Amino acid sequence: MSPKRGGGSPCPLGDTSLRPRSSASPQKGGGSPRPLGEEHTSSPSGKAKAKGKAHGHGHGHAKAKAKGKSKHGAAGAEDDLATDLTAQLEAEEAARNAKLNKEELERKAKAEEDANRWINFIELGDASGRPSKLLLSPKLNTTELRKKVSSMVGVPMGELVLEINGHELVEARELPLRGQIVDFNHEVDVIKWRRFNRLMRLLSAHGLATINNLDRFERSAIHFAAMDGDLELAKEIMNNKQLKFCLVNKQDIFGDTGLHHACILGYADIVELMLDKQANPEIQNLNRRTPTHLASEHGHGDAIRALLHNNASLGPNPGVGVWKYPNAEDLATLNGRLKVTREIAAKRVEEAAQAELERKMAEDDVADAKDANSSGSDNSEEQNESDILGLGKGGRKGRRAALTSLA
Repeated sequence: MSPKRGGGSPCPLGDTSLRPRSSASPQKGGGSPRPLGEEHTSSPSGKAKAKGKAHGHGHGHAKAKAKGKSKHGAAGAEDDLATDLTAQLEAEEAARNAKLNKEELERKAKAEEDANRWINFIELGDASGRPSKLLLSPKLNTTELRKKVSSMVGVPMGELVLEINGHELVEARELPLRGQIVDFNHEVDVIKWRRFNRLMRLLSAHGLATINNLDRFERSAIHFAAMDGDLELAKEIMNNKQLKFCLVNKQDIFGDTGLHHACILGYADIVELMLDKQANPEIQNLNRRTPTHLASEHGHGDAIRALLHNNASLGPNPGVGVWKYPNAEDLATLNGRLKVTREIAAKRVEEAAQAELERKMAEDDVADAKDANSSGSDNSEEQNESDILGLGKGGRKGRRAALTSLA
């Protein structure tokens, strides 16, 4: 190899700095040469394409990643929803079972409470005798209990006095075997009875010398029998020959009669008894309340039925200067007494039907009068045909008889 111009030693074979350069020209500004294969990026369009390609690749990767996350999130939400629904159904089922168990326990307790039980009875003052036993229901009231004992010992109800732990049973509608009057344990306590005139005992308890006397509140024996709900004693008083008739409608210092008290407490049987004995259902007390008002206000449907069947009025007493208090229907509606409102509605339907019946009967009477005053028709066949069809006098009489029988 010939020496290079200008002298010097020849170029060693391993010296790459003296090798011939690539045909590619250096970049402007003296930068390092570009690697092979990247020459196409030097132009602006190439850079934009490369950038777009990189952006598109990154966006697609992010989109795929987000899609995967969304799928995973939707699946997780569905699983959570299913878990919540399962837990909710299990909770509802547990609540339902608890309610059923509670109802079953209450039913068993009620059945055990209402079950018949053996009750001990003994005559008062008979310390040596053994008590008698009766299998009775605890749902018996005082009157029903007195009937059972009366049939067992052979003493009339009007002369049979019952006591529990020294307390005399006088309120006829209470449930003594359930401890409403006095504490009672059927396994330990004994019901004591004795023979005594209950009417005389009632008079003595309220300081009345006779059946016609009044106490300091101007109440008679009728008031006290009605307040006790004792139908047997009320019958004995009302049927007593010595009773003054004026006491049936006697008002106490508050303006209440015995009928007022029976209607307040809802004793429909005593209401019917007093109405049969000519008790006046239109008497007002100091609060301008009639017995009908009181029965309606306290929601006693049976008492209202008895009063309405005896033509008791629903409204306040009419008259000039009389205070217009609410009528019976207003009091029932105000206090939510549905039984009373139903009885009043039924009474109005009955009155409307009765009025329609009376109207038709009046029309028939007018037609019969016209037939009687008319000269009559010579055609007997037409008259017979009209009678058969119900258009003539005979048909009207038959229809009237039928309507009267229905009424």
